[in-house]
Amino acid sequence: MKRWMLLLMVLFTSCMPGGCQQKVAEKVVEKTVEIQTGEKINIGTDVDLGELEDLVPSNAKITSMFEVRDSKQVAYVVKSSPNEVVNFYVEKLGSPSLKMTTQEGMMLAWEKKEIGVLINKGDEGTTVVLTKGGI
Repeated sequence: MKRWMLLLMVLFTSCMPGGCQQKVAEKVVEKTVEIQTGEKINIGTDVDLGELEDLVPSNAKITSMFEVRDSKQVAYVVKSSPNEVVNFYVEKLGSPSLKMTTQEGMMLAWEKKEIGVLINKGDEGTTVVLTKGGI
């Protein structure tokens, strides 16, 4: 019975427009994780930014968001250079307690504020993943 339900869900979602497929996929993942962990989570681009709103540039294109317990994660793309993104966060949060640079990008962390930022240069601009709280 469960296999038939799963097959029907796959067939149903494959016939939906792309945006609807994404929403259904997000809800399926949310419910699966909630059942397995007992934790309430929220995935998508409609998560309330709350206190992170000031830490996401106004020209950012949010690509995904994740919320569980007291942790939030936002991924976005901006046309700014990686150095401009670093300067944005240093201006907002002060000097990071941790700064690590690799060939792929960099990571900044403000341990006392429980904020981490991953910055990479991508094809469509600079990709950023902002995390608040421990996951």
